[in-house]
Amino acid sequence: MDGSTALYVGTHETYHQYYRSLHDEIFMQVKESDSFQQLIELITRSTYYLIILEKATLQGNILELLRVIKANMLLEWIPIIVHAPGLPAEEKNDLLLAGVEIIVESAIRATDETYIRIKNLLARSKQFESMSFRDPLTKAYNRAYMLERLAAECRLAENNSGVLTVAFIDADRFKQVNDTYGHAVGDLVLIGLYNRLKLNLDKHHEIARFGGEEFIVMFPGENKSQAQNHLQRVLQSLHDVPVAESEAGNHFITFSGGVAEWKPGMQISEVIKLADEAVYDAKNRGRNQVIIGIPREERVLNVLIRESKPAIEHLLNDFPDLNVVPVKSFKEAQKLLRDEHIALCIFETDFNFNAFEIKKHMGQRNDTNYLFIYNGPLRQHFHLQCKQLQINSYLSRPYTNADVTEKLKALLSR
Repeated sequence: MDGSTALYVGTHETYHQYYRSLHDEIFMQVKESDSFQQLIELITRSTYYLIILEKATLQGNILELLRVIKANMLLEWIPIIVHAPGLPAEEKNDLLLAGVEIIVESAIRATDETYIRIKNLLARSKQFESMSFRDPLTKAYNRAYMLERLAAECRLAENNSGVLTVAFIDADRFKQVNDTYGHAVGDLVLIGLYNRLKLNLDKHHEIARFGGEEFIVMFPGENKSQAQNHLQRVLQSLHDVPVAESEAGNHFITFSGGVAEWKPGMQISEVIKLADEAVYDAKNRGRNQVIIGIPREERVLNVLIRESKPAIEHLLNDFPDLNVVPVKSFKEAQKLLRDEHIALCIFETDFNFNAFEIKKHMGQRNDTNYLFIYNGPLRQHFHLQCKQLQINSYLSRPYTNADVTEKLKALLSR
């Protein structure tokens, strides 16, 4: 809806010129459609404050189009005007019953009653849109609006073999802003973040506040790499220019972003979940970055093991789908865990390689499983530490190769 006020469907040049003459007061975007199906897609992919239809152009399709509009919760409230000179009374009643607000049966002038009614409809429509579909603080779209738009765009992508990408954004360390400067400054920062997103993204990228310091962005017709590039451009602008100013000074903010591309057969809830998981991944990797979410079935099953542990590596030969990555040190393991999707860590822990420290630093990551193996004498202490750190699976002497294989199968099936 940003950037246009009305949709005009028709070919009558006099009517076109009339609405164009209102540009000083109303920004009007006049569009025509090549086919009825294209018109349906145009209307369902965008929302407007006003829809103006020429009955002669639509012919017998006008009632069907009205049914489509009134069946969509994002469109049903939009006032509709129909130009239909010489319309029989019965057809006029059909249009009114279908939800048409004004039927114009003759030429119109900017000074007549029709013009005033149109202006009033626009004012009412804008107020309704603001109350129903906008976040009251930032003026971004709200969660309800975005979920409906995503569902509609998902259906269109499914029907037309299209592309759709969704991005989830979470402001970094926003709680610290509220705790340090107060909620008034926090509000300014959220408003500034939305405005920066809006400034740096394209008009067809729709932005909604999903809740708290979370925003969601829809990229219709664009893939995950394109969406990631857009958001990285936004991040760069956040590094360079503050999003808000207050008596306390300039306020900067960054975000952690997750990008997920819709695939045929996916529900929109799955796409959002994948983008949200990628945000979690970005947070774990240090924040201030945008990560592309990869569906679990497409991920390479990377397995970290300690270097120079041939017995473990030999056991993994029974799992040909795994990509075994030997690591030498704590720092190397930590870097890989932050930079890559790691399905499983298998570590024999001892004084030279403290696997527990790796788990402490990585926190409760849901996408990585751990198998710790201990060959020393302090078994009870080892078991206690594993329980405290919620290690998925662990073994201590005595155990057999079959025990290790059984643990591996259980972890990799999750």
